[in-house]
Amino acid sequence: MAALALTAATWSACSSEDELTTIEQPAEQPRTFTVTTTLSPRNGGMRSTMTDVGGATGITAEWEVGDQIMVGYENTSNEFVDATATVTAVDPSTKAATITLTLIDPKNTGDIQFYYPRSYWLWTKDANTDQVGTLADINQNFAAITGYGKMTVSDSGVTLPTGITMEPLMCIWKFSFKDGENNITSAITKLVIDFPKMVDMRYEVTPSSQSTIYVAIFAPFGGFSAEPVNIYAQTASGFYRKSAASVTLVGGKTYTSKDLALKKAEVGKVFGADGNIYDNATAAKAAGTTGVAMITYVGSENGESAPYNHGLALAMSDANSGNTCQWKTSNTDAGHTKQSGSFTTESGLQYNDATHNSDTYPAFKAAIANNSTALPTGCSAWFLPSGYQWNQMINACKNVLGANNNYTDLRDGFSTRGGSNLQSGLYWSSSEYSDKGAWFFNFSAGQGHWYSHNKYNEDYVRSALAF
Repeated sequence: MAALALTAATWSACSSEDELTTIEQPAEQPRTFTVTTTLSPRNGGMRSTMTDVGGATGITAEWEVGDQIMVGYENTSNEFVDATATVTAVDPSTKAATITLTLIDPKNTGDIQFYYPRSYWLWTKDANTDQVGTLADINQNFAAITGYGKMTVSDSGVTLPTGITMEPLMCIWKFSFKDGENNITSAITKLVIDFPKMVDMRYEVTPSSQSTIYVAIFAPFGGFSAEPVNIYAQTASGFYRKSAASVTLVGGKTYTSKDLALKKAEVGKVFGADGNIYDNATAAKAAGTTGVAMITYVGSENGESAPYNHGLALAMSDANSGNTCQWKTSNTDAGHTKQSGSFTTESGLQYNDATHNSDTYPAFKAAIANNSTALPTGCSAWFLPSGYQWNQMINACKNVLGANNNYTDLRDGFSTRGGSNLQSGLYWSSSEYSDKGAWFFNFSAGQGHWYSHNKYNEDYVRSALAF
C-alpha cells in the first residue's frame, strides 16, 4: 500500500508539472509578395535620366531595363522599410517602365514611395560636393525623381498603384564661360554655384577639361525663385566670379547659360555692390551699381576661414567719415594674440564680433560699419585688417597700382579707380602689440613703417573685406 501511495503521489506531481508547460507553436512567417507595376513619366518629360534638349523645353530620357529603384513602404507594424525594385521592361511607345519588387508584410492601404537613383537617396553621392559636371554623372547619381501611392493588400495578393507619376526634384544648369573673347570653360577646375540666402544650396563641381559643364540643382515641387546667385570659377590662371540678383529654377527643366561672362579677380579691379567685378568705379556705375571696394590682394594666404578664401579688398574711402579714432578707449588688454612685428597669419575678420563692434573699440566699430556702405554679395563682412593682411596688400600692390615699388603704390592707387587714396598718415590694424599698445602703419611720405603706440591714440581706419 505504501508503494502504491508513493506511485500515485509521483504521478500527481508529474501531471501538475505538465499543466504548467506551454507547447510552443511555430512562429507565423511574414507574408512575402513579388509584385509588378509601372512608373510613368511626368508630362512626357522626366523619366530615369536626363538628356539635354536645349532651351526651356525640359529634360527627356528613358528608363533602361536593369535600373535599380529604391522603394519605401509601410508594413503591418506601421514601420517604413526599404526594398529595391528593378526595371524589367520599358514600353517602346509610352516609355513607361515595368518594375518588379518583393514586399514583406505590406500594410493594406499603406503608403509606398519610389525613389531614383538609389545612390542619391542613400547619400552615397552628395549633389552639393560630388558632381563632376557631366551629364552621364548626373544621370547615374543625381537625376533625383520620386513618386508615391497606396497599396491594396488582401489574402490573394498585393495591388500596387499603376502609372505612378515620377516627379523630378532636380533641374540642370548647363554652362559655358568666357573671359572677354576667350572661352575658359575647359580650363575650369572648380565651379561653385551658390545661393547664399538658401540653406544647403551651394554646389561645388569639379570638372575636368570639359567644353560644357552641367550642374544638377535641387528644385522640387514647382521649383524656386532665389536671390542672389553667385558663380565662382577657379582656373590655373586665377579666380573668376559672377553674381546675379535673382534666378528662377524648376525641376525637370534645362537652363542654358552660354558663354557666360566671368570677370577675373585682379589687383586694382573694383567690386560693385552687386558682387560683380569691374575695371573701375566708372564701369560699375555704367552697369547700374556702385563701386565699393578695390581688390588689393589675390590669393589664399589671408588666414581666413570664410568659404570664399581668394583675396582681400579695401573700401574705396576711409571709415568713420574720414576722421581718426581710437583703437580702444582704454589702455588695457584686448585679448588678441600679441604680435611682435613679424606678423603671423592672423585675420582681422575674427574680431568682427559683438565685443569689438562697440563704443569700447572705436576703430573696429568704424571698420565694421564702414559708413553704412553696402556689402558685395558673396563677400565677408567689413572688418579692420590685421598687420599681416596690411602687409599682404602692400606687397601685392607694388608696381601694380603704381611704379614706386613700395607702400605708396597702394596708398595712391585708389584715385585712378574712382576711389579716395589713403591719406598720408597713420592707419590702425587689428593687431595688438601689448596690453597697452596696438600696431599701425605709417603711410606718410618717407615713412612706410610699422609702429605701435597707445590704444587711446587716434589713427585712420580703412575697412577691408575677404572674398
